[in-house]
Amino acid sequence: MLSPLLFAAIGNNPTFIQINNYNMKKLLLSVLIAGGACFGNAQTTLFEDGFETYQDFVIQNIGQWMLVDGDQLSTYIGGIDNPPPGSPKPWPNAYEPMACQIFNPSVAGVQNGHDGENSNFNPHGGQKYAAFWAGVPEGGVTGNNDWLISPKITLGNSANELSFWVKSLAKDYGLEKYKVAIYVGEGNPTSTSQFTVISGASAISAPAAWTKVTYNLDAYKNQPIRFAINYVSKDVYMMMVDDVKVTTGALGVAEASAKKGVSVYPNPSRDVFHIRADKKVAKAEVYSADGRKVQEAASTEVDLSGKPKGVYTLKLIYSDGTSSQQQIIRK
Repeated sequence: MLSPLLFAAIGNNPTFIQINNYNMKKLLLSVLIAGGACFGNAQTTLFEDGFETYQDFVIQNIGQWMLVDGDQLSTYIGGIDNPPPGSPKPWPNAYEPMACQIFNPSVAGVQNGHDGENSNFNPHGGQKYAAFWAGVPEGGVTGNNDWLISPKITLGNSANELSFWVKSLAKDYGLEKYKVAIYVGEGNPTSTSQFTVISGASAISAPAAWTKVTYNLDAYKNQPIRFAINYVSKDVYMMMVDDVKVTTGALGVAEASAKKGVSVYPNPSRDVFHIRADKKVAKAEVYSADGRKVQEAASTEVDLSGKPKGVYTLKLIYSDGTSSQQQIIRK
């Protein structure tokens, strides 16, 4: 049986505590890869997301992200006048228990510095970001434990880096707290206990201004991983995350190919990859990072134009029945 924390992550609908009163914080407080010498030092983007393509204010089904609401607390809102009891919600899913929300401040109609707060809802880029709203303490649960977990990403051989932009909505009630963690493996995690925290023993404070943070992931080179942002504030306000990216500097593809008698060029490529092998290639198959076959060709070239940028696995099946595989990069 799966952990209850993963119900939200795999699309089930756990029973949440609903509240009738509107909770506003101010109200409560006032009352590729660059393969060494072959490819130079260019960075190749394996994954990036600015949260622009998702529906405004959703709290589930955010692309391939996994969501875990570990506290199941109802949440605060801010940036607007306190709605009268019985009024419609100011935006969809306001006050609801959630891991995080795709927030569009211009559509929500929130105001920076509303009611004298030192708040700023502006995104880092575009119109939207991932918003982690603080939970309203209830039933002995005093803090958030919310997880935003990335899709699976296969890292390169070196210079692997995770970066994202983060800030606290306001500093009036203290800075927001979070951790960064990594899961290693092909499958889906079944519990947050399977993640390893890489951000240190203590939670990190999110500054009041947009700040870029980076983490070196070379300890997990050439492995499939998922990264997670774990929001752990206690009765604060809202944390904002935007423009997430994972890059790599080298996969060592050219060297690996030479040893196997296989050459794939150019690699990285924007479209067509040509294959040269010391055996006859009967079929070439290309798989995405999540294991889906995205192309099959009975030739010595594959065309990934139109496919998302990132790392793919090229599987070559030879006429003698043997096979080999290696990573290729669409840039």
